[in-house]
Amino acid sequence: MEQTEAKVQARHSELAVFLGCCMLLLQVNRYIAPSPEVRFSSVVRALLLSSFGKLLVIPAVIWGETNSTVYLGLTRLFVFTCNSLAMRVTMDTRQDVACGLVATSLLVQYLTSLSIHKLLHIPT
Repeated sequence: MEQTEAKVQARHSELAVFLGCCMLLLQVNRYIAPSPEVRFSSVVRALLLSSFGKLLVIPAVIWGETNSTVYLGLTRLFVFTCNSLAMRVTMDTRQDVACGLVATSLLVQYLTSLSIHKLLHIPT
């Protein structure tokens, strides 16, 4: 039971790290390239709504998809494109800036996830 709780807490911290990194990079982007005022609540709302593609994993589990790594990879790609599009629309910026921001945040999230799993001795 403790292992399951640790996994849930790790998932919540991964989401917090992703959103926090996006907000930090958004602040950095404001200083580098001044743009119209962007509300943080709009960015968080857009990122959370665009991340609902992760629910596509549920049919793979229910139907026992044999190519689960391919399916999960395609789901991650779908969520990445949705997140970058949400950032582009919300921030009113170029696509490459939005993709870079989301990719950097996902990289920080992945590295944080690895360190949390190692720290808590949770199998990945």
